[in-house]
Amino acid sequence: MEATFRNLIVSDWVIAIYILVALLLIIAKRKSNYKLLNFSRLFFSDTYIKTYREDSLLKGFHLLMLGMSLLFFPLIIQVLLFKIGYLTQFEFSEYLKIALFFGFFYLLKMMLQLLLARVIGFKKTISRYIFQKQTYFSYLTFISLLPLLFFIYTPVVGSYWLYLFVILWFVIFSLSVLLILTHFKELFFSYLVYFILYLCAFEISPIIGVIYYITRL
Repeated sequence: MEATFRNLIVSDWVIAIYILVALLLIIAKRKSNYKLLNFSRLFFSDTYIKTYREDSLLKGFHLLMLGMSLLFFPLIIQVLLFKIGYLTQFEFSEYLKIALFFGFFYLLKMMLQLLLARVIGFKKTISRYIFQKQTYFSYLTFISLLPLLFFIYTPVVGSYWLYLFVILWFVIFSLSVLLILTHFKELFFSYLVYFILYLCAFEISPIIGVIYYITRL
């Protein structure tokens, strides 16, 4: 059965989120225009990853990109869920619930990963792994800024455009996962059992939990 696609009534809070995201990007540009330029070219070049992989996750530019992602990604989820009919209302309260849950989930997961890395003695390697995951996640959010505007401000968007957006998003996501696995293949194959347990505990089960929570909204 084909899903019923809804039209959005654009509210001031949506515009405010775009303004906040724009401000974060402006601050990031002022902080390091060269970093932002390399970051924006991530799909075509891995210069950003190679150059800054040893950076601390708490450096200003990386925190700005993370903030941009945690602010905007919940809006992506909300728009898609509203368009396909999972959400009946497009309100700030729904965005806030998604944003708070996703932000708590994402930051808690990151802290647990770093804690585990410290316990097993792989802090530096796991930090680089988290940095790459965070970078690709932020990049996917970054390149979604303009397409989401299309879905929000276009009165009628056919299902094919929405499905195309989701498919392209997951294709890029899958490619980023393959790149990360390639960069850390020696570590993964050397500790395959631990890697499988890690995937189940920190990657697969949290995703299932997020999907369950969102569908219960």
